[in-house]
Amino acid sequence: MRNTVEEQLLRLFRKLSAEYRHELNRDLSGPQVQVLEALDRNGPLKVSDLAERLYVTVGAITLLADRLNKGGYLTRERSEKDRRVVMLAITEPGRELLDQAKVIRKRLFTKYFGILSEEDTADLIRVLTKITEQFEEGNHGGTR
Repeated sequence: MRNTVEEQLLRLFRKLSAEYRHELNRDLSGPQVQVLEALDRNGPLKVSDLAERLYVTVGAITLLADRLNKGGYLTRERSEKDRRVVMLAITEPGRELLDQAKVIRKRLFTKYFGILSEEDTADLIRVLTKITEQFEEGNHGGTR
């Protein structure tokens, strides 16, 4: 079948990501925004804790943090308790960028998902919730 779920989801994510980056007018990826959101929501985090929360490797967080740090959107500091531990924290420019990103994301979702009927929206939420619950239960099958 040409229009598989996988193909359609990948196509949707690519298109949304491209328009999102264009609207944001920055070279910022979805995973970078997720890092900023996690730090904004939880406060400073160890690299390993952030990786666990986002279901990615420590190496992936290190690469994302490098770019965000260069842009001034987060800081890296050694823990005073254990100098081997690196703590990441969002900066004020990071919060401002995150606020801008949230506005753009809401506008894009309203633009593209606003065409759905209430019934379609309820069905989509039900299906996405079911899939998300698999991740939350630890059945994601991914690697870290």
